[in-house]
Amino acid sequence: MKTPLSRAFPGFESLIRNYPGGIRERFGFLLRYALKSIGFCGRKLTLNFLVTSNAEIRVFEPIILKLLKFDRVRVNIVYLTSFEFSEAVRREFAVSPRLKRTTAVYPVIESCARACKGLSVVCLDHCMHPYHHRIGISAVSAINRNGGASVCLQHGSTHAASVESHKSSLSQYQIVWGEFLYRQLVSESRFDASAVFVSGNPLHDQLVRTDRNSLEERFIAFIEESGGDLGHKKIVMLATCLHTEYDDRDDSSMLYRHYIRDIYDSLNFEEIFLIIKMHPNDSLIPNVYLEELPAHAVRSTHIFEPNSQTFNFYDLLSIADVLITRASTAAEEALLLSTPCIAFDLFQDGPSTGLGRLQESEYFRMCVRGSSDLEEIVQELLNAHITSQVSDTTFIAETTYKLDGCSTERVCEYLLAIADRSRK
Repeated sequence: MKTPLSRAFPGFESLIRNYPGGIRERFGFLLRYALKSIGFCGRKLTLNFLVTSNAEIRVFEPIILKLLKFDRVRVNIVYLTSFEFSEAVRREFAVSPRLKRTTAVYPVIESCARACKGLSVVCLDHCMHPYHHRIGISAVSAINRNGGASVCLQHGSTHAASVESHKSSLSQYQIVWGEFLYRQLVSESRFDASAVFVSGNPLHDQLVRTDRNSLEERFIAFIEESGGDLGHKKIVMLATCLHTEYDDRDDSSMLYRHYIRDIYDSLNFEEIFLIIKMHPNDSLIPNVYLEELPAHAVRSTHIFEPNSQTFNFYDLLSIADVLITRASTAAEEALLLSTPCIAFDLFQDGPSTGLGRLQESEYFRMCVRGSSDLEEIVQELLNAHITSQVSDTTFIAETTYKLDGCSTERVCEYLLAIADRSRK
């Protein structure tokens, strides 16, 4: 049954029903909306960050922290899911007078007010994924219907499936990390060049700020304290997922176990230390990585669970000698650092085929079970002569525009420019 509030804002019915807030929030929203509708806007630009998944938490974090340094900006974090920012970041949020956190959808509706439009920021509004992106799709559809403005930030790689997915974004504006996706959106989809911006990935800013020597010292001490046997072993990093990618195949749960067993069987743990960075959505009960780990490999392996804060993904990637993945964004990020990467798959037509663009790199190998020897490829890449710690400029530009530590700043500048444009 529609309420007067949902009838007044067509398209927002389900969001109002699911994220209604309290009486005080509803009353405050109606008052602010009425004032904004007749031109009482205030001088600050309003940016709403819609949290619908853990993917957005990672992407939004550095951007919001940077935006809070701009006096002309007001930030609303609208939680449409149970995922949360880290405790350290929440402490920074708590002391900012220009940031509001809410589980009600009203700031998004408010941003559609005729005379004082704000801007809503999302990552997951791709029509190609009607279930997993359903909240973002619903929100952006309602924003479009009510004359509001939204921008979609890239959250995946240039994997073929990610590119096709991004083309189905509902937002009017797009901010992408590299020139490859920019060309795909402008030339092969509905987006005009003036609505697509190339910034670089904010998460990659830390790649140029990392003190590798200090990081390695901290990692060695951590492994020793954990009882691991690191010594002078080479470090192989595994960053993949044990869900989704084989779910359309028979007995997928067993396939993920076969996948992990094949990797363990291909590593010489006398000479290799394996670090496993679990995917945020990987299961802890059961933890297949741990259950399949052979006894002789226990002291030569460390599993970093999804919520581990000791080292982040980029810390671990920076100290790895070789990365093994299947179809993850991690493949591109390893090559940005000239870290050799293996895309290992159980099937010739598996998800790793979407990484075909990366085969241009001398440090990238595709490996399919039964057609190539993973153990040989690991040894080959561990012995490869790496000429640089940073990839060539063309690959960087295609993937993440620039590795100059300024991507977060560029994203913020584009968001403010889009918000200014939308307000007029």
